[in-house]
Order: sequence, then C-alpha cells, then structure tokens
Amino acid sequence: MLWTSHFRWPRDLPRDGSPDDPGAQSLYQADEKRADMLREVAVKYGCELAEVREAFRAYLKQHDLYPKDTLRGRTWSRTSALTTRGSGMASTDA
Repeated sequence: MLWTSHFRWPRDLPRDGSPDDPGAQSLYQADEKRADMLREVAVKYGCELAEVREAFRAYLKQHDLYPKDTLRGRTWSRTSALTTRGSGMASTDA
C-alpha cells in the first residue's frame, strides 16, 4: 500500500509566516510532485493507494485553514517513544 502525505510546514518558518513564503511554496510543490508520482506508481503496479493528501486538502478548505494552522506546540519524539512505557507514544514541548 502506498499513501500520499499530508501537508507540511517548513521547520524554519514561524507558524505565523505566510503560506506564500518561497520556503512554504517550495515544500508544497515538492510534496505535490511526490504525491503525483505515488499516484502514477500505484496505477502502474496495481498498488492500493491511500489518498491522505486530498482528504486533508478538503479538510483544510472546509475549515478555512492552512497547514500551519494544524500545528501544535508539541512534537513527537521517537527516542522518547522507544523508552516510554504504556501507549508507545510520547511527546515533548517544542
């Protein structure tokens, strides 16, 4: 199974930065190309495709949001998750 990615926001651009910033646009265009490539590969090789990107795009549009609006002040830490008991997931303040 292949899946398209959700929308990302550049790490070096503040959350209140503009979606029209060249860094944000560059990341967006790269992700669009990757999603298009994955769609083509899925068709070519008969793979199942989870269309995450289009569902997320619809959600953002429906709620008048930009990708940056979905960010929180917490980030997931793989290292912490590997050492945390319980759910296997941990987060740390950004």
